[in-house]
Amino acid sequence: MYSLFGIWEEFHSPLKQETAPYKFRALVYVIPLLLSIGALLANFIIDYNALRLIIPAISLFVGLLTNSVILLLRYSDTNNPSENLIDQTRNISIYLIVSGILIVALSIGGYFSSLVIDDFVLIAKIYSATIVFLLSHYLFSILLLPARLFVIIENSSKTSPDCD
Repeated sequence: MYSLFGIWEEFHSPLKQETAPYKFRALVYVIPLLLSIGALLANFIIDYNALRLIIPAISLFVGLLTNSVILLLRYSDTNNPSENLIDQTRNISIYLIVSGILIVALSIGGYFSSLVIDDFVLIAKIYSATIVFLLSHYLFSILLLPARLFVIIENSSKTSPDCD
């Protein structure tokens, strides 16, 4: 249904329609990049206990995003005037699901490698900065969804004859 590069392109499709795309870029890319550079400069090494917390938290978000995709499939069946908004929100949700699975996979790998190997400090710093970037990118990207979902549900409840 979706290719990985298609998901990446569809995540950026709302960027083309925004009136202030620099805010979108700053929120989703610049702030996470600054946080990961700060983690590198501060010699931050993520602890395996933090990874144990990241894995279920992101897994929970992936489950909730899967529910939002299913919810959006319900609204896309109707003749909704905001079909473009529904498609964009579904694409953002699918991008976040794939990103969340990547974060969980990297966290599981980092958890098991941190239990075995503690000698590679440079690799641990780079890994920690990568996890900081991915987590902050993920959490800032997830902020794009609530307002979109609210507008979709509100518009469909106004046009639906079932909701009086």
